[in-house]
Amino acid sequence: MSLRSVTAAALALAFIGCGPARQLEAGGNASVPRTTDGAPAPADTSTPSLPRPLGVPHLPELDCGNVRSSVVQSEIGPAIDALKQALGAGRAEGHQYSGWDGMEWFTDFDHTVLPGATFKEALEARLAALPGTPIDVGALRLLETRGDAQSAMLFYGLTRVGAQPASFRRPVLYALLQRSGSGATILSLNLDVAQWKTTEDEAVRLAACTPPSNRDFIDLVPEWTFKSLQLIGCGPGETVTYRATRDDHLAWTGEASWVASAGPNGTLRWRLVRSGTYTISPENYWPHMTQADCYCGKDAGWRIEVDFVTGELLSAQAGISCVVC
Repeated sequence: MSLRSVTAAALALAFIGCGPARQLEAGGNASVPRTTDGAPAPADTSTPSLPRPLGVPHLPELDCGNVRSSVVQSEIGPAIDALKQALGAGRAEGHQYSGWDGMEWFTDFDHTVLPGATFKEALEARLAALPGTPIDVGALRLLETRGDAQSAMLFYGLTRVGAQPASFRRPVLYALLQRSGSGATILSLNLDVAQWKTTEDEAVRLAACTPPSNRDFIDLVPEWTFKSLQLIGCGPGETVTYRATRDDHLAWTGEASWVASAGPNGTLRWRLVRSGTYTISPENYWPHMTQADCYCGKDAGWRIEVDFVTGELLSAQAGISCVVC
């Protein structure tokens, strides 16, 4: 079946799992909620703070949790060298490649003065003039400019691949330019190879594998565990392992976007990553909570990154509204 024939009905298929009972482990001891007479507490039937099921796309024919990049490692060097030559980027050995999930950067440009009243105008005109259009300037969006009137770093995002809209987590390129007379020169350019070499069919698949932004996580949250250090002053003490519960609070701080990363076998694949905060409900605080590195006074929890397709917790940084020590 062609990826382009994926229908809205297919995207609506969903699965709803069942989360395990909540646990809190501190120093290796589990704690189970109990009533005052020592009997196990009845199941919590109150409305959870997380939204109830809206569905998770389930597209087994697309293998959304394992979308591999179309980048062929042996083709990267020649493609980069051709781009460097077209840009006038000096020696072929002047570039470095930082690995599958990194970016390509190259310097040693020939310092040709590019006409343009602004850095943006000068750079985009140069990229648009490259033979064979290796970079689709019409698909770029200027995300940020850092610098002053004499030099600036320009960061660009990739908004589409061919006709397919796309959402990527990192800039596709950023360049450092310097003012020279009435124009500008390029000093360095960094390029995200995975995005640069993404095909339109690959972008269609990524779009088909993108769940709605309001997808449900309530049945995945109890599978997450967090680590927290008990601090004595600013010195580390006991490590607490906290198992997430349905009555804690999950909030997103941005939209989900795709980023390429290398797996254990070196294969480059795409992950849909979303940032957020995970706040512990006060009723779930453990003894000596005020000494925890995730405790900020008005709240306690972690800043997190989550695989928005599989539900895997990718990273957790202690402290939401503060940095302890």
